[in-house]
Amino acid sequence: MNNKTKTARKKQSKTEFSKLNLADCKQLFKEDFEKLARNSSYAKEWADFAEIGGILAHQVAYYNPAMIPFGMEDHLFISRAREFLLPIDDDWRSLESQYLTLAAEYKKEGMTLMAHLYGLTSYAVITYQSDFLGSLHEELDTSGRAQRQNKGEFFTPTHVAELMAELTLPDVDKIIERNGFISVSEPCCGAGGMVIAVANVLKKKGYNPQEVLYVDATDINRTFFNLAYIQLSLLDIPALI
Repeated sequence: MNNKTKTARKKQSKTEFSKLNLADCKQLFKEDFEKLARNSSYAKEWADFAEIGGILAHQVAYYNPAMIPFGMEDHLFISRAREFLLPIDDDWRSLESQYLTLAAEYKKEGMTLMAHLYGLTSYAVITYQSDFLGSLHEELDTSGRAQRQNKGEFFTPTHVAELMAELTLPDVDKIIERNGFISVSEPCCGAGGMVIAVANVLKKKGYNPQEVLYVDATDINRTFFNLAYIQLSLLDIPALI
């Protein structure tokens, strides 16, 4: 562990990530994840982290009165927020019940670690615009390399994904000029690495992916579905996953 990582560990209680590089984020994530999975298999904790993170990414779009501080119900900021947030519905209730079940299993210590993992993920994905969770899935080897290969799961490094995106989108300017946006279908999305690469290529070309990109992404692995949902939500990429 380098000095910067040691410093970051001392500041962990304040969740100050602003001085971390991508390697530091991964190192801190791995340390906390190993604590979380100490008495169990990596596969279960990894799937549960993805599930909890996916639920958090989904629920944030809803207006939950229970989260409003007492006496702040009529504050202008709250009133404005209510106009843009979704009302609580059956989907919210179902996922909230699932979240509370997982939270009861992990108890306070485990959920504190989960929160820190999600905080690191949010910072790393937004700051470095990379497939942070996809690379960690590969490095942590949560399900075993042989098993992943048998299932056809292969991680594509970010620089390779961006090269593929550039080669795939030579006429992107014409498409956006004609249609106003570009749509991308990703039938084996994994953690969303190729989609993030497309977004990065569009940025290099001077476009805002939030305005000109629409994605239809699919994966048969529920953990990957959740990982992609987390990362694309954090990057505000319009997508149906």
